Amino acid sequence: MKKLLVVFPGLGYSSDRPLLYYARKIAGIKNYDVINADYAGTIKFGKTKISEETAQNGYIACKPILDKIDFRSYDKILFVSKSIGTTIGKISEKEILSSGKNPGMKIRHCLLSPLEMTFKYANENDIYMCGTEDQFTSMAAIKRFTVSNKVKFYLYERANHSLEVPDDIDATLKIEKDIISIYKKIII
Repeated sequence: MKKLLVVFPGLGYSSDRPLLYYARKIAGIKNYDVINADYAGTIKFGKTKISEETAQNGYIACKPILDKIDFRSYDKILFVSKSIGTTIGKISEKEILSSGKNPGMKIRHCLLSPLEMTFKYANENDIYMCGTEDQFTSMAAIKRFTVSNKVKFYLYERANHSLEVPDDIDATLKIEKDIISIYKKIII
C-alpha cells in the first residue's frame, strides 16, 4: 500500500516545530512518502487577521510542489496542517479533486489550530485540534462549528494558537503527547 503525508505548516509554525515534526517522523516510520508544502516567505499577513486572499496566495505558492505529486498512485493520503495551512490544505484538496488528479479518493485531514475560515471546508473525516485561548479562532466560532458539523474536535484548555499553555510546560507536553497519540491512530 502506497501512502502519502503532506504537511501544510503555519506561517510562524514551521514543519520543524514539534507537532508537525512528530507527524512527519511517525509517517516516515510507517513508510509514508512525506512532502512539505512550503510557502514560507512567499505570503504575508497582519497580526490580527489572516485573509482568504492570504490562503489563496499560499495555495498558489505551494501549487508547484503539489503538481509534482501523482495523487492517483497513492492508496492513502493524509494532510496535516497548522493555522493558515489548514485553509491552504483544504483549498489544495478542493483543487486536486476538481482537477481529476485523484478521482474518488478521499483525503483525510488533521487540522491543528484551524482558522475560522477553514471551517467551511469541513467534512466528517476531518480531525480538528484547537486551544481555548487561540487568538485567531474564537470560542464562539468553535462552538457554532462543533454543533453544526459531525467531525472529531479536540479542544485543549488554556492552549494558545501554538497549542501550548504559556508558562506551563507540563500542560504543553501533555497536549503534545495527546496529539502524538492521535497521530499514531491515524498514521497507519
